[in-house]
Amino acid sequence: MPGKPFTLDFADLGGGLNEGAADSIADREASALQNLYPVGRTSLWQREGRDSIASAYAETINAIARYNPAFTPEEYTIIGAAASVARLVGDAIVPLSVADGHIYPTLDARWWFRQYNDELFAARKGNGGVKRIYGDSIMESGITAPSLMPQIIDGGSGQKTAGEYWLGYTFFNSVTGAESNLSPISLPTTLADGHQIAASSIGISPSLQVNARRIYVTLPNDQGAYYLVGQINDNVTTTFTENALPPDDYGAAYDASNGLPPPQAHALETGKERLYVTDGKGIYWSETARFQGFKATSYYPVSRDDGYEVVGLKWWEDHGLVVLKQNLAMLLRGSTPSDWEVVQLSGEHGSPAGQSAVVADGVLYYYTGTNFVRSGGSSVEIIPNIDNVRPTLDSIPDANKGDVQGEVLPQRKWVVWTVQTDAGRVLLIFDYGAGVWATITAAPYTIKRLIKSDQSEVLLASWYGENVLAEFLTGSTDDGAAIPCLWRSKAFSSGRQGVAHIVRRVSLLTPKLAGQITVRVINEIDGTYIASRTVSLNSYGWKRIGIPNAGQPGYLQQIELYYSGTVQLKLDQVQVEGVELPRRVGRIL
Repeated sequence: MPGKPFTLDFADLGGGLNEGAADSIADREASALQNLYPVGRTSLWQREGRDSIASAYAETINAIARYNPAFTPEEYTIIGAAASVARLVGDAIVPLSVADGHIYPTLDARWWFRQYNDELFAARKGNGGVKRIYGDSIMESGITAPSLMPQIIDGGSGQKTAGEYWLGYTFFNSVTGAESNLSPISLPTTLADGHQIAASSIGISPSLQVNARRIYVTLPNDQGAYYLVGQINDNVTTTFTENALPPDDYGAAYDASNGLPPPQAHALETGKERLYVTDGKGIYWSETARFQGFKATSYYPVSRDDGYEVVGLKWWEDHGLVVLKQNLAMLLRGSTPSDWEVVQLSGEHGSPAGQSAVVADGVLYYYTGTNFVRSGGSSVEIIPNIDNVRPTLDSIPDANKGDVQGEVLPQRKWVVWTVQTDAGRVLLIFDYGAGVWATITAAPYTIKRLIKSDQSEVLLASWYGENVLAEFLTGSTDDGAAIPCLWRSKAFSSGRQGVAHIVRRVSLLTPKLAGQITVRVINEIDGTYIASRTVSLNSYGWKRIGIPNAGQPGYLQQIELYYSGTVQLKLDQVQVEGVELPRRVGRIL
């Protein structure tokens, strides 16, 4: 007696990945989804490819930045590597010149980069203080104050008011406005009325960014403040004649706010015209619009010796500075540090990975070491369907949890994280528009969003061990090689519990393309393949595929589709047809 036929329609394939029990997920979800992602809420697209744009570098690439200084029409691609910082020049990655001669240690820690005006600032844990990139060179940020005390005497006829004067000077960069703190103050000199000051022993800075010195002088008989009265427009001359009429010709008062950045910089961020830096214990901030100038008092202790480090900073527009510690997340609200309101976003959801923090459509996302979470500003919540990727999350080794790096692709409404798992590196995709997950296997180690000249959105990326630089999620091949992808359905029955069935036909709705697809039937009980067939996709409309070995029955089965081709696959629908077996059928193996 023939069995009763049944049909199962997977008309909606937009549910993303669900790695939970295959017999309990929704019809629209996939129990395995590799290198495919939902689009249009009902279909699946094979992921785009990669196009290498630079030959391999000699070191591991752990960070990528775009640097767009106004002095050139060219936008630079800056590379943070294990023991250097480099720049993409043509199709080669070339190390930047280290202007101050420092040798950087070889480290696994990722670089942090942030641009302000024509300067790019960099930091990473274990590499000392903040670095400053200007053009093709890199050096320590900040200008050390002069150590040489100037000498002053009465310089003869001039216009200054009679009295006792003191003088100091600073090192200055007239291009960027960076300035040091004041030199040691001269001994006083007394001028007759209508005379001027002759200064000598004005020091020369060893910093290659210094191209001038600024001169500061007191009012007569008043050592309380120093005022800008002149500038030496080189870093060579050691004398200066000072003849400013006090107070009419005096400029701004010196305010001792040009101290050096902290000696250790683990991470940095910009916001409200300031540079924020953490040494793992607290937060330092620069003066407004002076990213190399730090007051000694501009410090907020965060860790308070609780044993947990600050691992990252993220500026969150309309909210403030997010401070991620290993055990909690904080938000420093306010327009300036002087009126900061310290808010604990979460005492439960800290983070081991500072570079996992991203902001998409005003929402903050980051990795906690166990989950990915999000916040709209008042509290932090675990992304609701996080258990759909629980096996992937649980397979991230403890040693790699601090290395999770995130990025946002707003045109796609994606937040993506590159994570190392026991099975290899995965790009974990959360489609925040549809609320679904997908994965890309053999994923890059380092990622950075790039908008190309045609306004398309890709990732600049590098793969661990290869150390090449590529545009990722573009084209339909991986440097000419086919891209493998896989979809696996839920575990399904015929619709009646306890009734075995066989699959006779699988139909696929795809566009016509030059390629082949393999259809497999899986016995969900033991995961064995019980049928397989490879067919051409070179026809329009539905591809109706008869399944061989259809005599092998099962209570729960899955359909798996495998495609590897150089033309991008779009999968719109899957339909399964089969037959129930009479109840007299015995034990199913």
